[in-house]
Amino acid sequence: MCLIQQNEGDVEQRRRGWARGGKLSVFCCCLACALADLSYALFAPFFPSLAVSRGVSHAAVGAVFAQPMLVMLMLTPLAPRLIQYAGCNRVLLVGMLIQSISVLAFAFIERLEEPLHFTIAALLLRSVQGGASAFFETAAGSLVMRAVPENMVGDAIGWTEAARGLGSLGGPPLGGLLFQTAGFEAPFLAAGGAMLLMNGVQLVIALSKTSTSAALLPPADASATASKASSSPWRMLQMPPIAAGAFICTCFLIAISFLDPSLQPEMKARFGMGPAQVGLLFGTLILAYILLSLVAGATASRLGSLLQLNLGI
Repeated sequence: MCLIQQNEGDVEQRRRGWARGGKLSVFCCCLACALADLSYALFAPFFPSLAVSRGVSHAAVGAVFAQPMLVMLMLTPLAPRLIQYAGCNRVLLVGMLIQSISVLAFAFIERLEEPLHFTIAALLLRSVQGGASAFFETAAGSLVMRAVPENMVGDAIGWTEAARGLGSLGGPPLGGLLFQTAGFEAPFLAAGGAMLLMNGVQLVIALSKTSTSAALLPPADASATASKASSSPWRMLQMPPIAAGAFICTCFLIAISFLDPSLQPEMKARFGMGPAQVGLLFGTLILAYILLSLVAGATASRLGSLLQLNLGI
């Protein structure tokens, strides 16, 4: 009986939080995720040719593109444990701050003349960006799912994915346009500045009494909860459905992302396309992703996740 009453209380608390300030929290978390993915994608239309002109090999250029995802793969399983100890809000704010600083710093690597120094700086900054994103985006997803009523969790996941897709869609065209009009530094200064501004907005929301974020700070027994949940990501990966889904998503991402370091030089050499035009080519792929993400959460709630996974494959 006590458990039933506690569950009913949690449901009612979710509903009150959603009506009181949860919508703003969800919107800002989705916008933060969009800016994060925009910062990843904005240099795709111009960076490969620029790096090759500096004497960087094509393999090293591909490594620069892959580095943040590799770091995210290694650190994301640790994110739930850190969130249990520190709270979603703190992880979100610190992670976004670190990522915005790394994006701003990337604007100045063009001043490095030596190919080795240029490559090392790019790899280090992309590693920091990926590491910060691993914690910050996990915290944002947790905030979104806990801010909505239970019957809207699937929809909330769709909103988050659509926001990330929107950032990936806008990144290449915006990055190519800013590079053509204002030079190498402009895309990174614009994206990093926008993330810093968004970080300030998130801080205000976290401190506001009208936001549901205050309820998401770590509870008094967070250490006990963290000790129970510390191995949960690894246990989840040992479950065949979870492992199969992760493998399928990895294959899809490999099939999509191999174009990142290779499309821009090929289009420039064969058709004389500029960075803005190449950015539009990248955007067409992401546009389909956004449109389907808007309905994917709702359809998964109705059809079932397994059936939708099989249909997608």
